[in-house]
Amino acid sequence: MDGKKHAEYSRCIRIKKACIGQRKGKNMKDAWNLKDQIGEEKAKKLIDMKKQIEEEKEKLKKLELERKRKEEQKREKQKSFAELLAESDLKWEDFK
Repeated sequence: MDGKKHAEYSRCIRIKKACIGQRKGKNMKDAWNLKDQIGEEKAKKLIDMKKQIEEEKEKLKKLELERKRKEEQKREKQKSFAELLAESDLKWEDFK
């Protein structure tokens, strides 16, 4: 290996060791995190994408709850007289 490649290789090994906690006497502050490696702009873009995905999931949840509520209302409207009587505390004889 030439000097430049060796320096890059050594740096990668140091980062890897720091990330898995093998460097003695050093703490994890010395290790690079993913945010440092990919750059601030890309990290911000990823965070924004995560927020958008969470918002979309929340919208889908709300839509699903609304759909279920409407389905329940529709089912309730379409209940037969016998089903309604069965759900109530009244007896047929009392209802007549």
